[in-house]
Amino acid sequence: MSNLAGWYRDPSNANQARYWDGKDWTGQTHPFDPQGVGRASRIPPTPPMAPQATKAPEKSKATGKQTAIGCGVVLVLALIFGSVMSSCMANAGKQDPANLGDGAYAKVACRGMVQDKLKAPSTADFSNESVSGSGTSWTVTGSVDAQNSFGAKIRSSYTCSITYSPSDHQWSGPVSVG
Repeated sequence: MSNLAGWYRDPSNANQARYWDGKDWTGQTHPFDPQGVGRASRIPPTPPMAPQATKAPEKSKATGKQTAIGCGVVLVLALIFGSVMSSCMANAGKQDPANLGDGAYAKVACRGMVQDKLKAPSTADFSNESVSGSGTSWTVTGSVDAQNSFGAKIRSSYTCSITYSPSDHQWSGPVSVG
């Protein structure tokens, strides 16, 4: 298929030929001669890349009232979303870690305290951890592999006995690594 300019059977009237300029149909027409007499007889039945007459999609004609209602709905949804997110952010971190009961927060807090004592904290790999305690007092023991000052990775044991203070949301207590 090509976009060659020339005379082709008119897609809107099979009894006439219309000139295709390679991009669009022109206004030039003449009768189509299917018997082969005259110049229109050599016209192929359809143009190579002739566009088919299509109806343009109708544009939505929203009224001012419909537009205002749509904007209002979007605004209300945005306010609800913002309110929910604000509430979630305000309550983030306010849950008392000591009341969760499994010591997961104590373990995370101890890992941070152990990393504070290491030469290369970003290289720390924790293993063999055990957590015991309840309420606000927890003990975490385990091993940590981390690089020393010379870049060699060494394994050390650690013990962390910490207490959570709900009034200031802080963990504190002794940590030994060695």
